[in-house]
Amino acid sequence: SENNDLPALFWEDAIPDDPNHPDLVAMQEIMYGESTPSERAEAFKIQGNEAFKFGPGNHYYFREAIKCYTQALSVPELTHEDDALKATCLSNRAECHLRLGNNGHALSDAQAACILQPNDAPKAYLRAAKAARALEKFEKAAVVARCGAEKCRAAKQDAFADQLD
Repeated sequence: SENNDLPALFWEDAIPDDPNHPDLVAMQEIMYGESTPSERAEAFKIQGNEAFKFGPGNHYYFREAIKCYTQALSVPELTHEDDALKATCLSNRAECHLRLGNNGHALSDAQAACILQPNDAPKAYLRAAKAARALEKFEKAAVVARCGAEKCRAAKQDAFADQLD
């Protein structure tokens, strides 16, 4: 391709998916500097949160928030220490999917958040129950809601437990 002779900035086609491509590495260095994977994921999460704020007036922003949360979850080299951040991104992405009516995706993301942070994901349990209910999986919704209420009470998060009852 003619792109091979030009720096990536001037390419007409997308950059290859090769994470070690020198131009891609150089652009990521410009964008992220010496930030850690956790810091990069947190930055994407914050961008998602900002986009979400505008979603109620325009569903475009919910889709943009989904992209940001997905980017946060796609940051390479996140560790188990980042599970709380990953769970938050999954739970937030689930809420965006709920708002867009993508209930299957919402359920999947919310359940994944609950698995990552079983004792500290009250919103994820609530979102999983809402998604299951919207999908007319009433038994699953009841089980998720009960489980969430129990976990939230155990973690002394009664405000969320009350919503799940």
